[in-house]
Amino acid sequence: MLFIKPKLQVVKLTSYNGFQEMNELDHNKLITQIESLLDKARNQVAVQINNTLLVTYMEIGRLIVEDMMEHHDDEDYQKATITTISKDLTNKFGKGFSRANIWNMMAFYIIFKQKTHKSSACGMNANPLILYISSNSIRISLTNI
Repeated sequence: MLFIKPKLQVVKLTSYNGFQEMNELDHNKLITQIESLLDKARNQVAVQINNTLLVTYMEIGRLIVEDMMEHHDDEDYQKATITTISKDLTNKFGKGFSRANIWNMMAFYIIFKQKTHKSSACGMNANPLILYISSNSIRISLTNI
């Protein structure tokens, strides 16, 4: 096994009013390296937050879709539920939970579920649940792929 020793860079220091300072070239290089490290960390955090929110919104959609499937024959229940969920979540968490966004979360879950179901079926005859979402209600039907 070959071990490589890292090269150590010697930073030249000059004296100024009793303090030692790096020369400008070394200082700029150090600042650039620190900025790059901070930018990379911020980007990684943003990606992780976005991934977490994506999964969370899909799970919210799943919970609501499953609730709607239990009450698929009651359009009044569906309308009232979406409105109530929107108001409750907006009151607790602020913007981002409008009725339209709730519908989008449901649609995201349904599309994701259908895509993963189709890819796992791999040509086998399956009967997935297809949910049609409109602004007024959800219609449920079984179809063959």
